[in-house]
Amino acid sequence: MKVPGENLRLNIYGGGDARSAYYNQQRDIARQDKRIDFIGAFQPQQRGEIYKSIDILGVPSRWESYSLVCREALMSGIPVIASRISPLTDVVIDQENGYLFDPENEEQLTTILERIACNPVILADLNCPGPISIPTQEIHAETMVGIYHQVIDSYRHS
Repeated sequence: MKVPGENLRLNIYGGGDARSAYYNQQRDIARQDKRIDFIGAFQPQQRGEIYKSIDILGVPSRWESYSLVCREALMSGIPVIASRISPLTDVVIDQENGYLFDPENEEQLTTILERIACNPVILADLNCPGPISIPTQEIHAETMVGIYHQVIDSYRHS
């Protein structure tokens, strides 16, 4: 809401709990700005259509477990603005394929959004990989287990 620009839109996707006081408070605040829409949940087959309709994905999480949505966006060639937390920092590389901000620092996020709003062509300078394969959570877990085994084995042999 702090970033000026009539051409800017914020679509909030996800199945927020309409019974939650926090969700309702945020939705009520957002209603003050006609550029913000709470879209709600969507079907998995709609993901491609949604990614085609956006210029950048925002993931202002305070915690994440795998960052699948960031991986999907990058796979679709969409840059990501994300909280500087793990595992988002494993996927989003600041000023390379997106932007990172401290989730406790609203001004950092506002500054990033203002920079993009004033000069949207900077998004084209980002190196989003485009169509690539994304490891499943199972493959990612197997890879991590392999790394842990290597570390354990290196300590056993030293």
